[in-house]
Amino acid sequence: MHPYELIAIIELYTNEKPVIVSLPTMADTKKQGVIMKHFFSSGLSFQKNIRIKIIVFFLVMVLSITLTLAYILYQQSYKAVTSKASETAYQTVFQSSKYIDVDKFTTLTSKEDENTEYYKKERDNLIKVREISGARYVFTLRKTAEGKFMYVVDGSPDENLSHIGDTEESSPAYEQAWNGIPYTDQKLNFVKGWGIFISSYYPIKDSQGTVVGIMGADFDAESIYTAMEHFKKVCFLILVIFTGIITLAGILFSAKISGSIKRSSDFAKELAKFNLQSCISGKELRKKDEFGILANSLENIKDNFQTLIGKINSSSSQVALTSQQLTTASTHSAG
Repeated sequence: MHPYELIAIIELYTNEKPVIVSLPTMADTKKQGVIMKHFFSSGLSFQKNIRIKIIVFFLVMVLSITLTLAYILYQQSYKAVTSKASETAYQTVFQSSKYIDVDKFTTLTSKEDENTEYYKKERDNLIKVREISGARYVFTLRKTAEGKFMYVVDGSPDENLSHIGDTEESSPAYEQAWNGIPYTDQKLNFVKGWGIFISSYYPIKDSQGTVVGIMGADFDAESIYTAMEHFKKVCFLILVIFTGIITLAGILFSAKISGSIKRSSDFAKELAKFNLQSCISGKELRKKDEFGILANSLENIKDNFQTLIGKINSSSSQVALTSQQLTTASTHSAG
């Protein structure tokens, strides 16, 4: 069909001044079809790509939330348990220090003083404190001229008894108590070769307020550590379960979403090939969400294509008839 004939047809049926549109040639149409085919088939499957993104989003979301909650819960539980143990340790040394006879305490300087009545009485008192409080060790210390700390009265069992004059190296906790400031562990203290403890040290002062010794207590925290490790395993198990549930939900949810997208994209591919015989399911067309809007829009594009092609076919017939009449008239005129 000549371009001017097509312009005449448009003017005849619309009664408007035509707008000349450059229609694609067959070569252009074929080229566009190849491009569309390459777009839809290149790389990962569109459906698979969308599903992966949705599943990854769900996983990242649930892992972030679950890990954050588990961490907060673990830290709060750890703090609550250790705070209670720390308070018990502090109260033990604080109350025990009140019953120390400071004047007699300062006279205990050598192992021979363990034979005195005061030492025996004081050791019995510390043993009772240890048994009642549940502490592993209850003892008293004094700083030496060399900067070390020597045991004075020890309420430990006989097999672990430290005698007067036995020393230990200085530590920040000992130094803090010796400077008159009570010290209490706020977290589990792992002591190599001895175990896990929560310790507290309270200064023993004379009537002038001078520190003459330290009351110390070590509480066994092995049970606390075991309980917290068990709690950590429970949190990990909950994390695994939640991850599995959310992953399954993500797979099901992504399948529903990607299914609609896949059906719409397949329909769009058929339109790109100018295949107007294909159709999209009524289920997709009845949806009220964005996927339904997309499906109905594609269906309207197909209907508009069919209407336009129908008009062009009808116009072509009319032009052919007009052309034949003009030819006949021209022949008669020539005759």
